[in-house]
Amino acid sequence: MKKRRQESYNEQTSARMFALMKQLVNRETLAKTEQKGYEDETPVFILGMPRSGTSLMEQILSSHPDIYGAGELKYMSAALENIEIAGRRIRLGDIEGAFAYDLNASYAQRGKWYVDTLKRLAPKPYKRIVDKMPGNFNFVGLIHAILPKARIIHSRRHPVETCLSCYRILFSEGQIWSYHLAELGRYYRRYWDLMQHWRTEFPGVMYEVRYEDIVADVEGQARRLIAYLGLEWNDSCLEFYNTDRPVKTASASQVKKPIYTSSVNRWRKYEKYLTPLLEELGDIVDQYEAEIAHLSLPSKT
Repeated sequence: MKKRRQESYNEQTSARMFALMKQLVNRETLAKTEQKGYEDETPVFILGMPRSGTSLMEQILSSHPDIYGAGELKYMSAALENIEIAGRRIRLGDIEGAFAYDLNASYAQRGKWYVDTLKRLAPKPYKRIVDKMPGNFNFVGLIHAILPKARIIHSRRHPVETCLSCYRILFSEGQIWSYHLAELGRYYRRYWDLMQHWRTEFPGVMYEVRYEDIVADVEGQARRLIAYLGLEWNDSCLEFYNTDRPVKTASASQVKKPIYTSSVNRWRKYEKYLTPLLEELGDIVDQYEAEIAHLSLPSKT
């Protein structure tokens, strides 16, 4: 049982933020802004739920000589703080924005600030730089608005496996929703609904990859990812576990190993203890399992 950290989490506030994003950020409201973002192809975003395979994907991409993996960055929240959508400002919480409120920075200014900040992190010029902050899934529509040429990769993994992995890990900060199975399930459902909103409102903006597909065919998925980024294939991506770079997440030891299948369907062993989580997830589990039914994956009972 992981120890509860002395941090506050207001589930109602969290739910309101998810609802606000769906209400304010859509095709109609962004069209009304009549603003253009900053057109630069450098940024690559890997986003999704924590423990969904984001670190593995970043490790594969960062093994390419033209790609730099910058890790989990908090700059996008700063770039978006106080952004105006159809006459209304969005406040993201207790964070320091990159621009003063009274400046009312344009989308292009915000995008340029983010790209300039990103490039300063890399030890040399790279064609692509990866920001793998999972929580950026909240901002897909806004990221596309300020950085229309950025690549956005949505990392997906079995809902229960993702949630169980979050529940087992003592995160260094945040993720307070992961300490209670029912809260965890409700948070996951809000995430699931928000990603469907982004698909509907901004079709084609995200490239989606399932963790189980990578396990089943790492080379095929790696080649598709590199092609999506507009780069030439490099065989070093298949030896990602030999890439010498710091990984500052709970997956640090896992991404230094070749692909293995032991983390697929592991949750079945604990199913009888997960009733509160499963009740909240409901039909989401069946929907996801229908998506991966074609794969030959190990069964854990």
